[in-house]
Amino acid sequence: MEFDPCDLDEITLTIAVGVDPKTVVPMSGGCVWTGEDVAFTATIQAGLPLDSIEGTAGVTDLTYIDVGTRRVQIFAYKGDSCVAVVDIDGRALQLTMMEKDFSSFCIRLSVAARILVEDI
Repeated sequence: MEFDPCDLDEITLTIAVGVDPKTVVPMSGGCVWTGEDVAFTATIQAGLPLDSIEGTAGVTDLTYIDVGTRRVQIFAYKGDSCVAVVDIDGRALQLTMMEKDFSSFCIRLSVAARILVEDI
């Protein structure tokens, strides 16, 4: 069974991410959800070399967390969004969070990514 980035746990989306699962809007390669002070996207794509993220323009505050056997890269992008990227069966799952009160520490996304990736 192929992973569907639009089929994320509703409780996690509500509590950890802070979006309303009912606001889901399909987009190319995934979905976007919104909440009171946050927008969140989950997309999956083939061929994103995870080792190239470090040298990508606009990437700052790159950190790593391990969730089970998967390594998740979390970083701020262009000073206004937080991004988490993880390999799922040879494809790249990208979680992007844009918060009204942006913090380059990306703590909210780190927590959400840990929970969401554990469920995969």
